[in-house]
Amino acid sequence: MHFQYIKPSGFLAQYIRHYWILEAEASDGEVCERVIPTGNIEWMFHYRNTFIVKNSGQQLAQPRSLASGISCNYFDVATRGESGVIAVTFLPGGASHFLRLPLSDLEDSSVSLSDIFNSRIKETEERFCIACSNEERIKIIEQFLMDCFKPAKRNDLL
Repeated sequence: MHFQYIKPSGFLAQYIRHYWILEAEASDGEVCERVIPTGNIEWMFHYRNTFIVKNSGQQLAQPRSLASGISCNYFDVATRGESGVIAVTFLPGGASHFLRLPLSDLEDSSVSLSDIFNSRIKETEERFCIACSNEERIKIIEQFLMDCFKPAKRNDLL
C-alpha cells in the first residue's frame, strides 16, 4: 500500500489544504481503515476499484467520484483488490467556492459528484481513469476545480 500527500498548485492553494493519494495492490488483500470524524470537506476521485463503505452491517461501494462533508461519526472503508484514489481536502470555507449547495447538505454524508455536477463530471472521470500518472490525474482534478470555481459571497462562508 502507498500513501502520499501533495500540495496544491498556485491559485488553488488558498482553498485546498492538500491532496492525498492512496494506492493498494491486489496482493495487499483487503485493507480496512476506520475513518474518524473530521472537520474537513473532501472530494475523492477513484481511478481503480472504488472503496467499500462498511457501516452498521451494510456494505456499499463508493461512487467513482464523491464529496464528503464534516462528520461526527466514524465508519470503515475497505479496498477491493487493486485500488487507487486521489482526494482533495479543502481548507475551511474553501469548498464553498466550488459547490453551489449549502455545505450543511454534506454533513455526515457523502454525495456522488455526478449528483452535484450531472454530466460535467463524467468526462473528467473518464479522463482521470485513463490517465497514465498521478501527476496527470492531479492536473485533471485541478482543471475541473478551476472550471467549477465561482467566488462565494462572504456571508456564504459562514
